Amino acid sequence: MALTSGTKLGPYEIVSPLGAGGMGEVYRALDTRLDRTVAIKVLPAHLSQDPEAKERFDREARAISSLSHPNICHLYDVGQQDGTSYLVMEYLEGETLADRLVKGPLPLDQVLKVGAEICDGLEKAHCKGVAHRDLKPSNIMLTKTGAKLMDFGLAKPAVAAIGAGSSSASLATMSKFRPLPIDSRACPVALSVRPSLFHFWRQLFLAPSFPRRAAG
Repeated sequence: MALTSGTKLGPYEIVSPLGAGGMGEVYRALDTRLDRTVAIKVLPAHLSQDPEAKERFDREARAISSLSHPNICHLYDVGQQDGTSYLVMEYLEGETLADRLVKGPLPLDQVLKVGAEICDGLEKAHCKGVAHRDLKPSNIMLTKTGAKLMDFGLAKPAVAAIGAGSSSASLATMSKFRPLPIDSRACPVALSVRPSLFHFWRQLFLAPSFPRRAAG
């Protein structure tokens, strides 16, 4: 059952729903201690007793907690109340890249800006040994301060993610991979995560980012 306005989870007071997916419900909330707006991700009640869902939820918390970067959504807190597990994250104002692309193609300068910012965030994650595995426009938020990478629910240690083979590629909605030259000396797991980087740029350039020329 969805949480209603005024519901308390520890020191956090639910204000309004922000969205919901198969593995989580997200709400705008108020941190009553610091008087700041936050986003709270809650594991739905029907999944709270599912070991696999709980592990994925906990895995997302562990993945984000190890990362601190301006292009990755920050994790503030974790908690559990009356059987409800929740993550407290940075509240992001803006729109997802998916929503932006519905309005039309991105100008080239924006494609390069967003691409560079998300790659900076991915580099931080990869060098911490975390592979996102679900890189897509709906998991990228465009804010006034830059692009932010969200939803690490499928994240795994980079080497383990590559070892998972085609199943991880399916979960991450990836398609055809090609080698992308990366200096592995700067990041120990760079070679194992290069398909993620290639796939991201492929989405930016081959999704509705540019107007298509008429045939002929």
